[in-house]
Amino acid sequence: MATKIWRTVAATGMTAAAFLSVGVAAQPAVAGTCAIQPYGLIGDYWRAMGGADSWFGCATVEEYTPPNMTGRKQRFEHGQIAWSPKQGERMIVAAFQKNNQAVFRWGPTDPFHYEYFQASGELSNGGSVLGAPLPGGTSGRYAVNVAKGLKITFWVHGCDQKFPVRKVCRQGWTVPVSVTMT
Repeated sequence: MATKIWRTVAATGMTAAAFLSVGVAAQPAVAGTCAIQPYGLIGDYWRAMGGADSWFGCATVEEYTPPNMTGRKQRFEHGQIAWSPKQGERMIVAAFQKNNQAVFRWGPTDPFHYEYFQASGELSNGGSVLGAPLPGGTSGRYAVNVAKGLKITFWVHGCDQKFPVRKVCRQGWTVPVSVTMT
């Protein structure tokens, strides 16, 4: 039953943090399936997405604080998950590979609510993607086809005024998350 629920989370496109906020508790990963067990908000998100059986796979490093940033980050076999508290108390940003696409998800930004999001993606070959405004609210998702072997790093910030009016993005950019396409 739990596996069916977590696959429903992935199929609906709802962020795991949003799914958890409606009262469904995260299920612990099966003991011994991964050498490193994520914890806190990152662990909650990972378990809600399916834990070791999710698109992320197992953690490859312990959770850490990125240099010169506020928040926490953890690398997984197929992506990264980060807690970015400047953009919301429970704000999670995540990047993972799903088939041939790099998927970037974020939310919830509570207590902040935005008219639109601006996301940015940088490829390891020097290219970039995104930049156009995305629908606002308190969470979002973006997926893009990326060639095998390339790494893509994503950031997002929420903005309060629409283009072409001067944009106001008070909380700044999130902690970046990356995925290398295999």
